[in-house]
Amino acid sequence: MGRLIDYFVDNATDLMFNFAGFLVVYMIARLLKASPIVATSFGVLPLLVAYYVQHPDSPTRLFAMLG
Repeated sequence: MGRLIDYFVDNATDLMFNFAGFLVVYMIARLLKASPIVATSFGVLPLLVAYYVQHPDSPTRLFAMLG
């Protein structure tokens, strides 16, 4: 549990920024009358984009791992 708390403390800014991006997209989708599942799916997109920007070689590693 201590390692998890240390992770949150060390990455608090990035986590808050990612959660804010998720929440903005989720709320816009809900305002456009999307279902909660669809709004959550669209809300995850900013998290994936942020991860891809921080780790640009991750898709290559994922496909290599699956292959």
